[in-house]
Amino acid sequence: MSKQIPCEIIQDLMPSYVDGVSSKVSNEAIEEHVRECRECASVLADMQAPEERVVEQEEQKREIDFLKKVKKRNRVIISGVVALAVVGLVFAIRFFIEIYGGEYVLTNIDYHVEVTGNKVQITGTAPEGFVVKERNIYMEDDVVYAGIYCAPETILNKKQTKEIQLESKFDEPFQCVEINGDILWQDGVEIDEYVAGVYQEKHAYIGDASQNDCLASKIGVYDSFGNFTSELQTAQEPYGWKLLLKNPVKGDVEKAQEKMKKYAYVMLAMIDNAGEISWEYKAEGVATAITYTVTTEGAKEELGVDVKSYKESAAKLQELMEKLELVD
Repeated sequence: MSKQIPCEIIQDLMPSYVDGVSSKVSNEAIEEHVRECRECASVLADMQAPEERVVEQEEQKREIDFLKKVKKRNRVIISGVVALAVVGLVFAIRFFIEIYGGEYVLTNIDYHVEVTGNKVQITGTAPEGFVVKERNIYMEDDVVYAGIYCAPETILNKKQTKEIQLESKFDEPFQCVEINGDILWQDGVEIDEYVAGVYQEKHAYIGDASQNDCLASKIGVYDSFGNFTSELQTAQEPYGWKLLLKNPVKGDVEKAQEKMKKYAYVMLAMIDNAGEISWEYKAEGVATAITYTVTTEGAKEELGVDVKSYKESAAKLQELMEKLELVD
């Protein structure tokens, strides 16, 4: 029956059919017609094809958009990883330069200072794992100042020397030689580094607890007796400092007290207003605490001179510590 409808009419209805706005009767007529008419079926197929392509294109677009998002996310991740790697490399290079390329003042070098007239010669050896990186020497106000700086030994500086050889002759005489801030020669006397370290910690007031602790550390109290607490008596003279040892004294107590006395003499010399130094400790296996006190009067009686006179110079402190057999 639909075949009797002319193809021109069927084809005129096809746009409405494709858009879904044609009536049911028209739809049935078109569908029946195209089943029997190849020409109209072909025309209808061509009309329907663009919509299918649009759907296909939209699906392709969605796929492309998804792939773009994945690609973008991957770029962000890769960029982040690269950035972190670059930052890590920068920090690694900076760490290497600061640690292995830096210069250090080492305190465990055994320097030897020899002075002949206006000429000074400084020798020594950098410790294991270090090389000498820079040396300088100059004189100012009758004092010769030397700076000796070391760096950790690496493949980059392995050929640098470990031996310290620094020599200079000046136009005028000098009274003192300092190496990295430590007085190691004064008034014709070579100063032991141990003595120089102690001399750096001299101070005016026994009430300065932090300075007291630094002095005790340089003298060797921690190494000899371990940790301690302090009690300071600054209300009236004689001003005093009591060191309360936390660990019991082992072995020969008399020998330990002899060392306490020597250390106390140095403390009395290096603290201007110190009048007495006391030690409180327990002997091993003894419950009762022992207090041992050293005074400036007792020091003068044994040494024959006022103990305070040894603070005048590093050379005088060297004399005291040699007398006490704390250095050779």
